[in-house]
Amino acid sequence: MLYLKYNMFKIISMIMFFFSMLFLALSLLFKFMSINMVIEWSIIKIMSMDMKIIMMVDFYSLFFSFIVMYISSSIMLFSEYYMEDNKMMNRFIILMLLFVISMIMLIYSSNMIFLLLGWDGLGLVSFLLVIFYQNKSSLSGGLLTILSNRLGDGFLILGLCMMYDIMSYNYIYMIYYEPSHMYFMFLILLACMTKSAQFPFSAWLPAAMAAPTPVSSLVHSSTLVTAGVYLLIRYSDCLKFMNFNMILLYTCLLTMLMSGLSAMYENDLKKIVALSTLSQLSLMMLAVSLGMYDMAFFHLITHATFKSLMFLCVGVLMHSYSGYQDMRFMSTKFIKSNFLSILMIYTFMSLGGMFFLSGFYSKDLIIELIFMNNYSILIMTMLYMGSMLTIMYSIRVTYMIYTNSLNFNSLSLSLGSRLLLSPLLMLFFLSIFSGGLVSWLLLDSPVYIILNFNMKIAILLLIILTVVISYSFTKLFLVINIKMSIFNSFMNKMWFINNFSSKYIINLSLNYSMYINKFIDKGWSETMGGLGFYIKLVNLSKFSNNYFYYTMPMYLLSFIFWLIIILFII
Repeated sequence: MLYLKYNMFKIISMIMFFFSMLFLALSLLFKFMSINMVIEWSIIKIMSMDMKIIMMVDFYSLFFSFIVMYISSSIMLFSEYYMEDNKMMNRFIILMLLFVISMIMLIYSSNMIFLLLGWDGLGLVSFLLVIFYQNKSSLSGGLLTILSNRLGDGFLILGLCMMYDIMSYNYIYMIYYEPSHMYFMFLILLACMTKSAQFPFSAWLPAAMAAPTPVSSLVHSSTLVTAGVYLLIRYSDCLKFMNFNMILLYTCLLTMLMSGLSAMYENDLKKIVALSTLSQLSLMMLAVSLGMYDMAFFHLITHATFKSLMFLCVGVLMHSYSGYQDMRFMSTKFIKSNFLSILMIYTFMSLGGMFFLSGFYSKDLIIELIFMNNYSILIMTMLYMGSMLTIMYSIRVTYMIYTNSLNFNSLSLSLGSRLLLSPLLMLFFLSIFSGGLVSWLLLDSPVYIILNFNMKIAILLLIILTVVISYSFTKLFLVINIKMSIFNSFMNKMWFINNFSSKYIINLSLNYSMYINKFIDKGWSETMGGLGFYIKLVNLSKFSNNYFYYTMPMYLLSFIFWLIIILFII
């Protein structure tokens, strides 16, 4: 029976890989033949509105499905190695399949009715995956994840209700309506910001790291957090008619700065990778806010390839250290695998935008296109600092892992097992070729970058300055921790967003309920209500009992009193 469970990972991985190749072939066919298909199924008619399930099949949906299925097949192979000691294999496999199916439903949805199935499915299954280990940390992270996502679901449902005014739930035809009728786009924008963890809804993303590492790899590469970016790309024609772009622009820049600064002060390796995902999501949303929808989709694809590989490498390192996640006590000097070292360096270099790696083709293209436009000095400064911080924490992580001598346990790990080597090789080849391939497929014409001499020098100075600052910061990190503990706490807690998302809200509600209980439930309502009335009746009955129960003088007095009344009446 146990052998069959392990074989299930291979069987499901092979099926996913087959579907990924099928999606890739169909996406190329649809691209070169310029085919777009809309498939409709009518569900129910309410008055004059026909509710339908509408599927949008085009190059974007098919190619994104290829990326999701390919990464999922690699992660299922890796899960056989990572989850080998877990006793709940069947539950893990079913939840992973439901997670992928929900994402595929969201990718092909073309109207809000069908979209809600995949959107809610991602939120529910992500909660079940985050609490998979069933401990206090997993429960707190899972509750924060599902409550934050339910807030976004509420925004989406409100937008769905407002779309009833235009008598259509299909976003393909919404460009033909008046912009004054598309005020629901603000609610959809809030829902996408919540799902992609933009400021101030960012606290749940690091908290979701309580899930198993294969789940985190799938969530942070191509499924849950990318759903908001993908939906905004689909709604791009509606978004450009509204005046919400500047709100989204400054929100993304704030998120980029917050995630970069928090990653510089974080020691948990897994949370650093999660914060790097938050930074790259901000860059995608920034491209959407500036109208560069193809560039956002381009970076969405390339980021998914190297981020999934990065999580698997971090998962191997954590698994070798028995689940320990503090990188101050990790080192690859005791891991006898040059291949793993190469993969980790490659993924962090790609995250920083190293030349001719997958991240370079999309990330640097977005930044250079922004530099070509005349934006304000505030926008350029925040973007410059956010890009610099990405390189800084990438160098910091690489330096600490590969030069660290504070190791408390020496170990030896070999990557000779096919369970571990095959998924890493699959994702490595996809990540190596994804930048060039997607740029040929997605960009119909070459993109010319025209920058003046000062901007070119500024980019070179950015690289040099980043290396110097990150090295100095790593050397002085322990001193900074001691001398600036309050500032360090501020950065570690993501500008106290974690507290505002959980602690302060809970304390506010609990204190309010305590005051209600004290002044209302146990105050005037209790005195004037049922309990107070009951106490007064009891006291009155005790008074009557003391004066009338077996008391002969009282009986005689009452008899005389009644005789007097009768005499006066007669």
